Amino acid sequence: MTPMPFTMKSVLIICSSFPPQQDVGGLRPAVFSKYFPAFGWRPVVLTRSYPIGDYLRKDTLDGFSGLPPNEDIICVEMNSEDDSGKLSNVWQKLYKFFCPELGVSWVLINSMCEAFIHSSHARDIDAIYATSPDIAAITVGAALANSLNVPFVADFRDIVEQDTHQSFRDRLVYYRYIFRRYWITRNASHVIVVSDEHKKILNKRVLPAVSVISNGYDPEMFDSTPTISSKKFTINYTGSIISKHLRDPSVFFEALDLLMDACDVDINDFVVSFVGSEKEVFNLMISPYKCKSFVTVVDRVGYSEIPRLISTACMNLVLTNRGAKGVMTTKFFEYLAVRRPILCVPGDGGELDEAIAKTKSGFSGSTPQDVYGYIKSVYVQWKTNEGVLPAIESVGIEQYSRKIMTKKLAALLDHSHESHQRRFEK
Repeated sequence: MTPMPFTMKSVLIICSSFPPQQDVGGLRPAVFSKYFPAFGWRPVVLTRSYPIGDYLRKDTLDGFSGLPPNEDIICVEMNSEDDSGKLSNVWQKLYKFFCPELGVSWVLINSMCEAFIHSSHARDIDAIYATSPDIAAITVGAALANSLNVPFVADFRDIVEQDTHQSFRDRLVYYRYIFRRYWITRNASHVIVVSDEHKKILNKRVLPAVSVISNGYDPEMFDSTPTISSKKFTINYTGSIISKHLRDPSVFFEALDLLMDACDVDINDFVVSFVGSEKEVFNLMISPYKCKSFVTVVDRVGYSEIPRLISTACMNLVLTNRGAKGVMTTKFFEYLAVRRPILCVPGDGGELDEAIAKTKSGFSGSTPQDVYGYIKSVYVQWKTNEGVLPAIESVGIEQYSRKIMTKKLAALLDHSHESHQRRFEK
């Protein structure tokens, strides 16, 4: 019997950003799109961009290969002033106050829907995958799924429950958002989050089944080298620091102050860099500490530079907070891939601490003394070996490959598509 020819299904990826523009939501859908064809799904992308010269445009998410061709990427260009930043009347101001999309304009949402409906891809889509950080992409996904009569999977890379909501306005928007999230996902075939902690929360607040597909590392971009040799003991942190609630560096700074006071440590050997952090926020946080004399903030670099930075570091830093459980950032998994020691400060008391212990990839410390002790132990090894450090013998990191994560997502899309087809045939 002649086998049936293989037919690849098409998935529409809806996201707030996509390479080459960098934003917090661009990396996850980009790497999914890269590996989807290996598991039977042809990706089509619907995203937004800002024109050249707009202050919100950032062209640094580079270094990718294997992404969809340009004809399969639909990009809606928006000016920053169109994105509900400038409101001219009372009704628009009320909209912004209550807007569960957290400041994303209805103009953008409608424009993205119309752009796809009028595209040549509109009749070829078998499923939709819509990903946050903002809820606008999920809103677009729900609307298009209804119009095209296809299943859609909603992916919440972040959830509002991990943030603080102190003012009356923040609490009002928070509860409005939760209701809106429930409403627009009620007909989703599946909801995805990045951690078990987030799954526990959303299991109680959305109707569809919730699954965990964590962040990870691209095995084609991140790999380890057996040893590194460096003239300086380098500690790198890559990424932004927005608030102490999610990323609190104070324990790390206190540990560095202890190192400065240690009689058996040459602080001139150290280079500590925060790459891509907001300078004003960072300078305010570090101002009370002595270590500000040798800790530097480095401008954001292109994504293609990150593998080199973290693979040649003597130690890579993860910042978190014990009150922010379930925040499993991409940088942690990329640190895993290069097998350099990971220092997690202050430790989340949850999944991140467990993952570090399980993979034997580093140390999670919550007191300045413990963090100081770990840094010093690695430094002594580096100093004794005259600037040479071997790769750490971490275990089980292959499970966090982005290709493995894409396989899991493709399986969910297969199940959603098959279930939808059965309902449609009845």
